[in-house]
Amino acid sequence: MGIIGCIEDLGSRCAPVQSAPAHGGIFIACTMPMINENKLTNIITRCHQELDELFLLHQEAVILAELESAIELLGCFSELHQFHMDFENEQLIPMLAELGDPGRWPASLYSSEHDKVHELLQKTAGRLLSLRDNGVSSKAMRRGIIALLDEQKTLKGVCEHHQEREEIGLLPELDKLSDTEWRTSIITPFLEEWTQRMEHNMKIVNQLDLS
Repeated sequence: MGIIGCIEDLGSRCAPVQSAPAHGGIFIACTMPMINENKLTNIITRCHQELDELFLLHQEAVILAELESAIELLGCFSELHQFHMDFENEQLIPMLAELGDPGRWPASLYSSEHDKVHELLQKTAGRLLSLRDNGVSSKAMRRGIIALLDEQKTLKGVCEHHQEREEIGLLPELDKLSDTEWRTSIITPFLEEWTQRMEHNMKIVNQLDLS
């Protein structure tokens, strides 16, 4: 299976469902009432926090050498992150360009950073699946885990800088320059879908033993 196939296979494990058992921690934030929010900065910043927490759970599983759990969690992160990027690519970035690209950074930069994140996710998914499937010795497994975590530093760094750029650039700029009606019209369906997907992620986390 190619790298693109790997990431698609991981993401396919995390199709959204309607409900899931409650789970403590940051994931519960997505079920809190915020459907009437109309500020993109508030909404997407909270999504960033939830994505960060999900990736940390994935890395906990990697450190514990619980590779099946790590694969499940990376798949959920990848699917959710792609949904979030699609929303920005289809709704937010075009609107910034339509408004004359008045921000601190050009709209095209956000799109190119999304492409970079996707590329790095494919790479880490491929290495993770290879680590699981190669049947290596305990020492080789430990070395493989170290190499994977080292690679993921780049992914995390790109994500962190990209999120920061959005939170001080793209999002407040759109909140300032766009009208409330437009923001509400795109935020409401986004949040409904996001909440379903996060509920499913909580269900998966509750089924994993990372203690």
